[in-house]
Amino acid sequence: MSVVVDERERVKDLIDLVPDADLPTVARMLRALAAADPVIAAFENAPEDDEGELSDEMIAKLAESDRAIAEGRIVSHEEARRRVGL
Repeated sequence: MSVVVDERERVKDLIDLVPDADLPTVARMLRALAAADPVIAAFENAPEDDEGELSDEMIAKLAESDRAIAEGRIVSHEEARRRVGL
């Protein structure tokens, strides 16, 4: 066996010894170490969204946006480019 394989086996054995209450912390740490991209690691460790429910005003704005799209008053970027010949 290679040194890397031996180390992986040791890490797996150690995980079995971690108390259940500490497993979420260990999982976050391992995900952060495994992430090749620090931005992904930041997302993985970010707190849960706490913005709550949408306001009535935002729901009305979203409904108006849906109507505008359905009626053709709003088009995609690709469609706008096509219309102007790009």
